[in-house]
Amino acid sequence: MKTQIFAAKTDILKSPENFQHFYNSASIERRNKIDRFKFEKDKILSLGAEILLKKALAESGIYLDELRYAYNAQQKPLLIGHNDIHFNLSHSGNTVLCAISDEEIGCDVELIDEIDLNIADRFFNKSEAILINKQSGEEAKRDMFFRLWTLKESFMKATGLGFHLSPEKFSIVFDENAIRVEQSLDNKTYFFQEYDLQDGYKYACCSFANNLPNSIKMVNLK
Repeated sequence: MKTQIFAAKTDILKSPENFQHFYNSASIERRNKIDRFKFEKDKILSLGAEILLKKALAESGIYLDELRYAYNAQQKPLLIGHNDIHFNLSHSGNTVLCAISDEEIGCDVELIDEIDLNIADRFFNKSEAILINKQSGEEAKRDMFFRLWTLKESFMKATGLGFHLSPEKFSIVFDENAIRVEQSLDNKTYFFQEYDLQDGYKYACCSFANNLPNSIKMVNLK
């Protein structure tokens, strides 16, 4: 399977009629997850993520009326009956992101927003916190923070560990021609790709297969 990255805006789901229509066709597990959320925005993002996954699979010629999930020991979801398909989902703001591949993959999207940069000292590797503080001006520091955040989270998800892997235990390094990770988790080489859609978000994907696409496919959730 060709590795592909898809993104979509969830504004269509703000309509109660549209939300209910897609909710009714969502998997039982997704509906249960949506029902546990308190805020409407979280319900919309959760539903939008599964809609996007279905559309991403269809783009690859895989049409499933119902998605059924299994989970690894760290609760990363897998598709029952399709062990050869790896996927990852992320969402932020009004945007959902989906990566599908025949190899383990992780992706992350984050809305670039106001943030207390001091949290980098608590959750990032020391060298990453120094890199943020070396940037000139608050905007540049915030931009670097979100670059690192998305790259780090995409790596954590690609390993299958997610937040079971402490984010300060590894470091993202920007070489002249590549992005790499310094880590002691395993001896694999991980590859990264960043995406800039000029929409106020940061996007990143990570895989140990060197086949990440250069662009994201934008999808309409209709």
